[in-house]
Amino acid sequence: MHNGVVRVDGVKSVNCGLAVRIEGGYIAKKYSNRTLTPGDFAPGCAVKNVEATFGMNAQLKSKHYKFMPAELVKHIRTDSEDGESHRGPSIAAVANTAKNFHVEVEQVTAH
Repeated sequence: MHNGVVRVDGVKSVNCGLAVRIEGGYIAKKYSNRTLTPGDFAPGCAVKNVEATFGMNAQLKSKHYKFMPAELVKHIRTDSEDGESHRGPSIAAVANTAKNFHVEVEQVTAH
């Protein structure tokens, strides 16, 4: 989808893998329609006033391990509650990997 402006103000997380995740648009593999283009957001998007508190029991997905500091990887538990996610240390307050649009990120506090 091509979206308008989104502004997020005031995110608080405790013991979460990521408080905010901003990811680039994509086309799901199940769609083969060549007229589709990756989704995006309009200029002017912002995320501000993010406060994240670290914990050791965050719900994690393996695709996000690449954001985790190497010294914390050993604390990821191998058991899974749903076959997809695991429990372990919080990764980051904000992960912004969007390449096809810009989101202004400001006033981030991590405890």
